[in-house]
Amino acid sequence: MRTVHQWRSHDGLLLQQHTWPADGHTKATVMIIHGLGDHGGRYHRVAEQLASQGWAVTALDQRGHGASHGPRANAHVRDHLKDTGAAVTALRRTQPGHPLFLLGHSWGGMLALAYALQNQASLDGLVLCSTAARPTPTSATTMALGRLLAKTAPGTGTRRLPLHQTTRDPQALADFYADPLVFRHRVRARMGFESLVTMNETRQKLSALLTPTLLLHGTADRIAPVEYSKHLYNALTSTDRTLKLYDGLHHQLFNEPERETVLDDLTTWLSSRI
Repeated sequence: MRTVHQWRSHDGLLLQQHTWPADGHTKATVMIIHGLGDHGGRYHRVAEQLASQGWAVTALDQRGHGASHGPRANAHVRDHLKDTGAAVTALRRTQPGHPLFLLGHSWGGMLALAYALQNQASLDGLVLCSTAARPTPTSATTMALGRLLAKTAPGTGTRRLPLHQTTRDPQALADFYADPLVFRHRVRARMGFESLVTMNETRQKLSALLTPTLLLHGTADRIAPVEYSKHLYNALTSTDRTLKLYDGLHHQLFNEPERETVLDDLTTWLSSRI
């Protein structure tokens, strides 16, 4: 049974967090970081599946997303990372001794990776699903324009993502478009620029990541190409890294018709690391 509570961020914003307690004995905790424009409540399928198998699951509505306060899908990345750190600290305090895994999807995978590189000791494992992690640097011209827009017109709409290609499941796609809490507009200038900066910074530090890592990606992903996860797998030096590719699957792996296969792979990997 999902519960929802709210708490104040370091700068006073009201943030919403979803929690699914484990059925029976708690094996470990999984914290989900959702994708850009999404919110924590939309990950109920994976959360309910994990909870039924003894995993406690929590998912924050990132600031400016879902029911959380803040500039709509356009906050500073540094503040998202601070919010993640506050949520992790609270979990460690309220669930001492439980292993803690971070699961980031898409843009949330970028945040999870950036957080893990800065706070490896606080995590027992990292799951990166359809992760936004460009393998090559963005051109200097694009970065200069992005920096200018982020400073002078941070709310300007830039790239439009092909959201109609996020999943091949018609009902899941209909639910996505019907959800009033989902942000489906163009990527805002500040968020786009700061995300590119974060990708550039994390790319240079990947060899330092020693946390056990699972990479999940569909080969037909049109939002974050599968090459992103292939690059991450090859760049990581950790001996405990796993890459799972799903032929023909799109961006939202947990909403695809083959979601049970993805969930089975996830739970198998998690179970082997507690």
